[in-house]
Amino acid sequence: MNKHKYNGLCKLMALVLTLVMVTGMLPVTTLAVQSPQIIVEQGYAMPGETVQLNVLLQGNTGISNALLELNYDSSLELVQVERGDALAGLFYTKPAAYTSGCHFLWDSLAGEDTQDGTLLTLTFQVKANAQTFTDARVWVTCRKGDVTDAMDQNVNVTFTEGFVEIIDYMPGDVNGDLQVNGTDVSMLRRYIVGDPITINPLAGDINGDARLNGTDVVLLRRFIAGGYEVEFKTGRAP
Repeated sequence: MNKHKYNGLCKLMALVLTLVMVTGMLPVTTLAVQSPQIIVEQGYAMPGETVQLNVLLQGNTGISNALLELNYDSSLELVQVERGDALAGLFYTKPAAYTSGCHFLWDSLAGEDTQDGTLLTLTFQVKANAQTFTDARVWVTCRKGDVTDAMDQNVNVTFTEGFVEIIDYMPGDVNGDLQVNGTDVSMLRRYIVGDPITINPLAGDINGDARLNGTDVVLLRRFIAGGYEVEFKTGRAP
């Protein structure tokens, strides 16, 4: 073999090996393809009550058109839907009826939207005969080709379903009088230190960690006082 050709071949092989080594050392995250996520939140309510769940869009890589199907458990009734700020640059068409299996459509003539945020805010009413201490599922799906970018290429979307936990008590109302006030704080304190009184432990577990302690008392006091952001979380009996 010609000496010059041999040297050139060696240099080419060395370059290829270098590229392979460098590529192999790159973090996996730089090679991964980002995928948008659509997430349905969780909530809780008693039979006959209403509850709001947000449908969130995260990691939006650019969407020009989207057709999404919404399904939910038979113990729920969808009574209202509000459009959120995500995909606000696209034209929006709501379904003719809010039955389970209804479709929501966003479309654009040529552009695309990259905004993350809330797609929809769903207001459900829990049916009066709904079974308590069950989770009523709420989920969103689409078929391949139903979500596309400005080049009319399919966008792979991952979905996380949510649910409404159906409970039989009012969080914070430890004595069951359908009010949350100072009496509940006093009774919760007494119960925690062993006073032989009857309360609903589930209603007193404000942060949903399956324990009753001073944290629950403080959160309950803040809720009653107002001016604090207190989120009631449901849990299992402490």
